[in-house]
Amino acid sequence: MTFILADRVMESATTTGTGPFTLAGAYTGYRAFSAVCSTSDTVPYAIVAVDSNGNPSGAWEVGVGTYSGANTLTR
Repeated sequence: MTFILADRVMESATTTGTGPFTLAGAYTGYRAFSAVCSTSDTVPYAIVAVDSNGNPSGAWEVGVGTYSGANTLTR
């Protein structure tokens, strides 16, 4: 398990709740977690919830997660 710090990594997701976070692909101009992480690597993350218009809703979370492969970040 390696601790990974990488620039310009950002993905969208539709996960709710506190379980594993299913990653849905990188935004244009950014890299996916799968491009910089191997299974079991740990990474710092920040999640910002947005409404249906893409505006921040006020909900957020930061932490250290484990990249579980298959586009999943376990918190």
